[in-house]
Amino acid sequence: MAHDQSPIYLEAQVARLCAVHCLNNLLQQSYFTEVDLAQIGARLDEEEKRLLMERELSARALNELLEQSGQNVSDDGDFSVQVVALALKSFDLSLEQTGQSVLTERALIFNFHEHWFCARKFGGAWYILDSAKDTPVYVDASDVGALVLW
Repeated sequence: MAHDQSPIYLEAQVARLCAVHCLNNLLQQSYFTEVDLAQIGARLDEEEKRLLMERELSARALNELLEQSGQNVSDDGDFSVQVVALALKSFDLSLEQTGQSVLTERALIFNFHEHWFCARKFGGAWYILDSAKDTPVYVDASDVGALVLW
């Protein structure tokens, strides 16, 4: 519970869908599904392939790049940072790289060892919202900057 005693929404981890849970936890409601993010990833993959095809490359170089493209969504439910960024854009939110001075932010998104989670400010209190945890984890404001270095 946040210091104002309002409940904090926290989705539990299902399969390897932590990006879905991270976004929903950040937004405090179940807005995204695996299908939504997979569709965003497929659109990104197609756009990347189209851009690669427009480049004047040798057939060998083009084949190598095409084999490496299509990494925005994996078969086991992992999603790229580009997918997360586009999903946030639909809410007029953006991902920005930040330094240690994060206290002016309202939320932070992390990908640590291929696991997406977020930290969010409720009132003046920060909480880690991690789908692999049972409850939100309170973080003292003075320690929020250390999360970025974690």
